Amino acid sequence: MFKIRTKGNEIAKGETKMEKVMDELALNNIVKLEYLSNLVKLQYLRDCFKGPINKKAISKLIGSESPDEINKAKILHSDYGRAFLVYLKGSIYKGGRNGNTQTGLLIKGIDPLESREVKELYEANRLIKEEIRKSDKWFQIFCEYVLVKTSIHELIVDISEKENGYSDLMNLIKISKMDQIGISNLREVVICSLRIGLDPLSEDNGREQDLSHLNGCEYSEFMAKREEWDEKANCALSIAKENMDRNRLTLVTQWDKYSMCAFDCGPVFLRKRKEPLVSRLCRSFSEYSKWNENKALKDKMKEIIEKDVDILIGRYSDYFGNENDTVEFFQKNREFVQDIEKIEDELKSKWERLNIDQGRL
Repeated sequence: MFKIRTKGNEIAKGETKMEKVMDELALNNIVKLEYLSNLVKLQYLRDCFKGPINKKAISKLIGSESPDEINKAKILHSDYGRAFLVYLKGSIYKGGRNGNTQTGLLIKGIDPLESREVKELYEANRLIKEEIRKSDKWFQIFCEYVLVKTSIHELIVDISEKENGYSDLMNLIKISKMDQIGISNLREVVICSLRIGLDPLSEDNGREQDLSHLNGCEYSEFMAKREEWDEKANCALSIAKENMDRNRLTLVTQWDKYSMCAFDCGPVFLRKRKEPLVSRLCRSFSEYSKWNENKALKDKMKEIIEKDVDILIGRYSDYFGNENDTVEFFQKNREFVQDIEKIEDELKSKWERLNIDQGRL
């Protein structure tokens, strides 16, 4: 049994099992954060299509006053989601001596920080951080948080046959060898685990396995050979969890920082049941039997994820068309506003149904 530490104190001491049941309050806040963050994604899209887009803010974002470069500037798929950060805060980090640069609002006349949804999102995030600080289920709460904020995005938008699978496992092994896991790697433990369907809540301590023959496997091939690496993966994961500190986790539990690309790349989603999702999703990965079929990886991921998650928009590049992500595209395609508003209504309807169904349990 692993014992996760809090500055040297073993909060799991004496426990023989990490239960998969979350406190109702914590689960409600997680699901609310999921709903609100996806609603804000849609509001971002809607506002960008409605405009008018502030070209002075875009100029500061890309560091150019050229009208042609401004029109070609990416609002979707921007570097590290910086376009969304401009939309949200009106400032971006330039690095070095430049520090933060004030850009002004991305959409003229629209300050999202004044919207009810964004204010509620900040509050839900604050409550989740409080639960991580005090709940015995803090690690499960953190895993659910990372799944919502980052990992559904990773599984649908950023997953790659060439880059994921074996490399995720190697990264997990590397992190497990650190005496203390750095802040930048805390999320990576969960993200790497979820990308290969390894349940971070598992109590399996695993064992050593020879992995040398797996080097060079593409993602689907690697996933099809699960029994050849899952014990080693669980071994690395159990060691990594021993070195995680709940107080440090709260430093990366911020919805408006880190991996903001999810807000301008997609997806838009909502779980089908108001239940913890991490272990359920990982089980779907481990039981999936079609890794060797000749179909696109994104279609395989969609099959797995849609067992438990409604995907309203997947990759934005698929929905709007590849390369349709610039200032010019938004200005010339205002008609998309109606599509986005319909999806907003659908998301709100699913949210209402989720709460009604929960009330019947």
